[in-house]
Amino acid sequence: MRAKEFSQPKKDLVIFDIDDTLLHTTAKIRVIKDGRPVRELTNQEFNNYELQPGEEFDFGEFRDAEKFNRESQPIKPMIHKLKTILAHSPNSEVIMLTARADFDDRDKFLKTFTDLGIDMSRVHVHRAGNLPGDAIPAEKKAVYVRNYAKTGRYAHIRLYDDSRSNLSVFKSLKSEFPDIDFRAYYVGPTGGTTIHESITPAQRKDFVEMFKKFLPVAMEYLKLTSLPKMEFQASINDLEQPTFGMYVNDEKTLHVALMNRHPNDILRTIAHELCHYKQDTEHELDGDSGTTGSPQENQAHAMAGIVMRHFNKKYPEYLSSEPITESAVTDLEKDLKNPTSYDAIDHMMKAIAKKYNMTPKELHDKFVEKHNEIPDDWIKENFADGKNPGRKGLAKRSGVNTKASVSGLRKTAKHSTGEKARMAHWLANMKAGRAKAKKK
Repeated sequence: MRAKEFSQPKKDLVIFDIDDTLLHTTAKIRVIKDGRPVRELTNQEFNNYELQPGEEFDFGEFRDAEKFNRESQPIKPMIHKLKTILAHSPNSEVIMLTARADFDDRDKFLKTFTDLGIDMSRVHVHRAGNLPGDAIPAEKKAVYVRNYAKTGRYAHIRLYDDSRSNLSVFKSLKSEFPDIDFRAYYVGPTGGTTIHESITPAQRKDFVEMFKKFLPVAMEYLKLTSLPKMEFQASINDLEQPTFGMYVNDEKTLHVALMNRHPNDILRTIAHELCHYKQDTEHELDGDSGTTGSPQENQAHAMAGIVMRHFNKKYPEYLSSEPITESAVTDLEKDLKNPTSYDAIDHMMKAIAKKYNMTPKELHDKFVEKHNEIPDDWIKENFADGKNPGRKGLAKRSGVNTKASVSGLRKTAKHSTGEKARMAHWLANMKAGRAKAKKK
């Protein structure tokens, strides 16, 4: 009788990054050019840094085992997760995969973990920094993951990492190994984990194009001739008030959260905060402006609704867009910093400057800086598409007398409904703001 051959059951491979995933560390990587350090990179910055011509890395601190042992602080939830897997998941193999190269003292390095109660005899440490070449850490780490996947021993491979670029490259290996379940987990600063989903290049492109089309619409209905600095980030850490966006008037900077939000919701936040920027240029913000129910906050809510209604009417196809997943954030932060995203500013400034027979600089110096000589007939302009600057503005189309006094506009708002009431109220606020600025 022939003995039956049984295939070995497949295992799970669990991979942990080290720096800012298991431990908060302090080592910096120097960038050297012409024999001199030109900058220092944190672990996070190093993950995405591409060497420029003539530059090279100095990993002196990254190889210092004594510094690593002395200064590293455990991220307790992740240390607990690692120890739990080792104790209760016999079908799982655990490795650590770091962007670092070899330490100068192997025993001191291992002691950092054994002092935390981790059995390092069951954990193999791979050091991607030992691989030659100038590829980013994400690509070098993928070499090790690919080698494990090729063995055919694993049904599931999990990666815990604080770098979204590392996680994205890891997830891309799915196309090479469709029979393996690749699961990527983003590790936050306090050790919380969230599933990291991939985003297609098409989704990224769609949102950037959406943002470019949104800016002229927002600028038209908010009557903006300039924009604040915009900071796009995964989330906003505001201990006083959880929020998706905020405008910091002292810095003239608008902060917007992207992660796990529908694009239209993100644009509504931008419109809301741009209204606060407009109020700032009109000297309407004070210490109570951000409180719920304040006139400034109510106006921002109303104007954001108006902007989005017109944007969605003009571009209804974007209503079916996919939410911005966690893995999209890093790439979108870079995409949205691209100056070409702000072509709308140049377009609008040139169009208005041409109408008044000025250069854009003269326009900026006279109207934008002083904030007190903006012609009333700007309210009638529409530069959204650059083709019909003589078209009636929204206020005019709503039946509001744009030349009325502030008190007359307040009366119109009080006795009207719908868009006419909103536009009369908004126009009264704008004129009142300009009058206040002139007195100053």
